[in-house]
Amino acid sequence: MTSLPRVLVACPGRGAYTAASLGSLPREHPAVARAEVLRSEYGLEPLLELDGATAFDPPRHLRPANASPLIFLATLLDVERTADDHEIVAIVGNSMGWYSALAVGGALPFDDAFRLVQEMAIFQEQPLPDGGTGGQVIYPLLDAEWVPAPDLRAAVADAIAGDGNGAGRIFESIDLGGYA
Repeated sequence: MTSLPRVLVACPGRGAYTAASLGSLPREHPAVARAEVLRSEYGLEPLLELDGATAFDPPRHLRPANASPLIFLATLLDVERTADDHEIVAIVGNSMGWYSALAVGGALPFDDAFRLVQEMAIFQEQPLPDGGTGGQVIYPLLDAEWVPAPDLRAAVADAIAGDGNGAGRIFESIDLGGYA
């Protein structure tokens, strides 16, 4: 019995679909066809038109509502090809790649994962309520030896409880393990 090489799949985030990616979506692939049907529900430009462009146009291709589903679909197709001759033993995601990892790992069926990616991308394009500014801060929760530091966790909790001393609203978004 021959064993396949074992791999960890890292699903990429924003910026992974570039000029070199143009023409990478196979029109006849069932996932591409299904993505086009789902995307039409949003009234957005077809992914095959974007992918088939003669030149990469950053305002068009990097628009969140376009870039995210292109990256998602290209990632799933790359993983499918990888699985042909490799044993996938772990899956991770970077940023938007977390959503792709949910599909690759089977935690979300294709339709749900595609809608999650598409809707989060659409949300990125919407203004914040009350014209407020947004942003995220990643704060370490580990000391220099990579050991959880309760004082750092307490500092985050204090900042959230103090709500920035009236400067705005602060919410914890994602617990990244060693970072908040």
